[in-house]
Amino acid sequence: EQAEEEGVRLSFLTIPVEIIGKDGKVSALHCQRARLLQREGSERMFPAPVTGSDYFMEADVVISAIGQMVDSACMIDLSDLRWTRRSTLDVNMANMETSMQGVFAVGDAVTGPATIIEAIGGGKRAANSIDRFLSGIPLSKMPPQVELGYSENEVKEEARRCLRCDICRRCGICIEVCRDMMGIDALQLGYLDFDNPVKTDFRLTAEKCIACGACAENCPNNAMIIEDRKGERILSLCGTILNRQKLVYCEKCGAVIGPAKYLDYIKKRFHSVGQVTADHAVCDVCARKNSAAFSIGPFPGS
Repeated sequence: EQAEEEGVRLSFLTIPVEIIGKDGKVSALHCQRARLLQREGSERMFPAPVTGSDYFMEADVVISAIGQMVDSACMIDLSDLRWTRRSTLDVNMANMETSMQGVFAVGDAVTGPATIIEAIGGGKRAANSIDRFLSGIPLSKMPPQVELGYSENEVKEEARRCLRCDICRRCGICIEVCRDMMGIDALQLGYLDFDNPVKTDFRLTAEKCIACGACAENCPNNAMIIEDRKGERILSLCGTILNRQKLVYCEKCGAVIGPAKYLDYIKKRFHSVGQVTADHAVCDVCARKNSAAFSIGPFPGS
């Protein structure tokens, strides 16, 4: 969905036939439509070309990414390396050592196409094994069989990493409130707004948000949260900070008035009695007291 928002067009069940070019330059990609068929005796579907469905996709650049395999040419001198039937390096998964002593391998060259998390995990195991090898300590032959529990501090640190993306129900109420009720339109979150889709741009939230808190107040699931912390008003969505602004304090009583952007909005829209300028900040309560004292004035004869 995010790729489509950025203008990427996806063409499924399409078979690339050949690259068309002229004068050494790419001009088009010859493609053919396909459909899914079921092989006899199997439930697995496979793509089969549709006769007469050929078409040409104009292009000046074609990036081929239809598969990957290990490039073994750079390891031709390591003749003792052992390979699996999938043409990946054969390693001891407990210590990531190959069939050659002192040679370690990780990543897709070992697992085949996999996730970056698996590659990072393999890298950590390999780094530990390389340290043991260089230090003359025997390598682990078996993976650790007991997983220890977390300490209280480790539990808290792990919990802080969670973005709580399960909280947001994508109802879009925050967008409607900001756009239709407040007239700010600072939440350009196209993946949340199904009725009025726009390109998702978190930078606009940082630029246009006045930190009024209307989105958080109307969020039914507490996915949007606004809070005052260490002299700032911070707006976050599922733990991700969208906007932060410095707080303005009343110079008479010290009460929090709000961020300058929010105060300007209130002053223009509701003509608040509070006064906020570059050098002067008074809350509504203190402003009313000042106004009352000024209008009453001193009693006669006093």
